[in-house]
Amino acid sequence: MKKLCIVSALVLFALSAVALAQTASAQKSDPGITPNLVLGDVVATDVAGKQLVLKTDAGSVVIVSVADNTVIRKNPPGETKLDKAVAMTLAEIGVGDRVLARGKPADDGKSIPARALIVNTKADLTAKQEAERAEWKRRGTVGTVTAIDPA
Repeated sequence: MKKLCIVSALVLFALSAVALAQTASAQKSDPGITPNLVLGDVVATDVAGKQLVLKTDAGSVVIVSVADNTVIRKNPPGETKLDKAVAMTLAEIGVGDRVLARGKPADDGKSIPARALIVNTKADLTAKQEAERAEWKRRGTVGTVTAIDPA
């Protein structure tokens, strides 16, 4: 009886490890898709059909369905909290905007009915990148290394 319990426990452990490995490998294949989130750039919008098409960083295309009760917020780039987020409409989202869609993706990972959208607009992202570039120019140093002193 004791051997049977040990063997059963080992089999269950092995099966759960295989299931976890498959889930982890699926998430590694596209880091933009996690169990309840999809992150990507807007490649198309359909306001009348209440849909967005996102392209994740890994290149997957995901269709995001937006309902009337979906919360849509515009958050400044770099912000990790929604303290500074402001309400926006689906019509204000444009191609090139970065969107985090919250909801349960379909099993195939090709669509998601969104409960919430967090948006970084392309204009805001460009302005932030320009400010960072200007800061690097102001504080950075450019030159060629001519010697290295290991001491």
